[in-house]
Amino acid sequence: VTPKPLRSKANAIINLVGYIGGIFSTLMMMILLRKIKLQYFLSFVVAIFYGFILDLGMPVTGSLLPEGADVALRVLVYVVGDLAVCFGIAMILRSYLPPEVYEMFVKEVTRIGHFKISTVKTLYDCGSLLVAVLMSMALLGKIEGVGIATVICAFITGFLIGKNGQLLDKYWEFR
Repeated sequence: VTPKPLRSKANAIINLVGYIGGIFSTLMMMILLRKIKLQYFLSFVVAIFYGFILDLGMPVTGSLLPEGADVALRVLVYVVGDLAVCFGIAMILRSYLPPEVYEMFVKEVTRIGHFKISTVKTLYDCGSLLVAVLMSMALLGKIEGVGIATVICAFITGFLIGKNGQLLDKYWEFR
């Protein structure tokens, strides 16, 4: 959904911030919890794999939308994609598979602190958004690669994951 002129430098910065953030989150989790678990390292590997899949999928999904596609169509694709991601995150947070490192951090903080996952996820996403904006300003001198949809998603993704989780819990039992 990101217009072509914003993809090169912005995507590189997003990837760099993602890897740095993943390492930082993993280290913070181990320090705060005073534990080192194989699952924490596996979640970082999952994050790298997820990033590669996402980067490979960008040209495919970008080609689904013709150049100059109607804004309504672009918004629809973004909303459907975000809903699918939120449902997937809600599912993986209930499994024994290692979630991607950021979701592992949210899952562990939620578990240890007995907080609502939607609240922790929203705070984490908004914090990540702030870091992305600050790094964009520091490295590029302007905000690039962070659009209105990114800001909206930072505030609603936690809520949507929570609602999807409630829906899953209503019909399935996770052990």
